Amino acid sequence: LDFRESIREIAPLYEELRRENALARGASHALETMSKQGLTRMTLARQLGICNWQQQGLFSDSAMEAYLLTLQGYVPGRPQPIQAGATETAREHVRLDEFDAQVSVALPISDALTWLSDSYPEGPLSTMLRLYGRMHSGRFGTVTFGELDDEYDLWGVTLVAHPMNLAPAETIGKP
Repeated sequence: LDFRESIREIAPLYEELRRENALARGASHALETMSKQGLTRMTLARQLGICNWQQQGLFSDSAMEAYLLTLQGYVPGRPQPIQAGATETAREHVRLDEFDAQVSVALPISDALTWLSDSYPEGPLSTMLRLYGRMHSGRFGTVTFGELDDEYDLWGVTLVAHPMNLAPAETIGKP
């Protein structure tokens, strides 16, 4: 019984000593290799991923102090007024609830891209493609595509696509 208790008390101390000894032997071997063959032969950067710290392009203390002093004396002026012609981005915004209502009233739609170009002739391409994707989602009913490709010159680009047809959900299966 005393033998088992002593083993239980000594075993953790032995394991800790064994780990420390292995670490010391590894460090000793690494130092010996570096002294004989040099540090580059160990390829530590590849094996350990050692970070590299460079201090290039940093400002000196006097340059930072001068910059902070100029900031200290800065007095902001009045902001520039927004020009009346700068409201061009208002065309990019399409309210989705109004768009959904427009699509629902226009159903059935035989060609979604043509309908979009007729409804939003000056809209940006990115917004029109988002609306086209919304029409494709199936929220308005059945979505089908024509067999042949069509070429569309819309919103400043040429698109080639199969015409997308939209039909209300209640007309599914009706002639």
